Amino acid sequence: MSIFTVYKLTKSPSAISNQKLKLSIKEMVVKCKNNPRWDECYGKEAIMFLKKNPDKIPETLHELQLLDPKTTDCHYLGHKIADNYVDINPSDPYQIFNYVSTDECAGGFIHGLIEGHRRYQSDYELTPQRIIEICDKVNIYKTSSYTHEFCSHTIGHILLLEQNADVDKSLDICETLPADAQYQCLTGVYMESMTQESLSAHGILKRIPWTPTIVKNQITTCNSYQKTRQVACWEELAHMISSLNKLNPGKTYADCAKASSTESLQSCTIHASQLLMISPYYPDDSLHSLCRTLENNKEIYERCLRETIDIALLVSKTNIRRIQIFCDTLNSINALMCHQK
Repeated sequence: MSIFTVYKLTKSPSAISNQKLKLSIKEMVVKCKNNPRWDECYGKEAIMFLKKNPDKIPETLHELQLLDPKTTDCHYLGHKIADNYVDINPSDPYQIFNYVSTDECAGGFIHGLIEGHRRYQSDYELTPQRIIEICDKVNIYKTSSYTHEFCSHTIGHILLLEQNADVDKSLDICETLPADAQYQCLTGVYMESMTQESLSAHGILKRIPWTPTIVKNQITTCNSYQKTRQVACWEELAHMISSLNKLNPGKTYADCAKASSTESLQSCTIHASQLLMISPYYPDDSLHSLCRTLENNKEIYERCLRETIDIALLVSKTNIRRIQIFCDTLNSINALMCHQK
């Protein structure tokens, strides 16, 4: 059965017409499409319009993705919209999930909400108890089994902020959490340490470009960890590897193979496949390459197929076309499973 359910969201009546909605979105595209920080631009422009029409968030995202394909990978865009929404409703920003799925843009809205809400809490400290309370509140609105994973991952990002970029101290805190939150918390810490998106935004670190030397050093760092920490580190290393290799699947998977354990290689390969699938710059005629290096392990290969499709759908329903192309490249049994998603 698919992980997706019918969203039972509480939507207030919206006075704006579809014609006015599309006109507002076209104006946003003119302002933001060529902006180097287009995600921030869209986030600020969208919330000015959406604060009176929050029930139009899903439609706005869909229309944006049609007009500006790079917004298909909308995790950071969702982050910016939710972060700005907190300023509109700081007393209960979780109400945004009455209008948009918790899983929209692969958890981008969860990330933006939790990070933005910190601004209004002077005593904010991510103790294990507070982390549990935050994710429990998000889970009230959950729309799939991925909601809790996205929340735990977000917590990892914010822990690294709170711990002033101290990776090991943040990992230690992750491992005090309930078992079902630990792994994704670890991945959040590692991802933030590599992308430095929030660390740089808060002036804690200056972002370092992903050069071959930086990536080589990160490979060494990930291999220095043991067991689950190493697996989580290699999962997030897929971001650096796929970017450095300019989305070349052969080179990307070859770098994943530099992991010092089989499980780490698999986690890197699966996440790299997801990143390639959702990238608007990865060509349709290369979709057949996704997950293929895992074919010799039926269980892991099928997991890669399922999770790659799941994330593509969670990021944007406009990815259905690419998923169908991908499904048609598989053998009959896997193609059937793929199309049923």
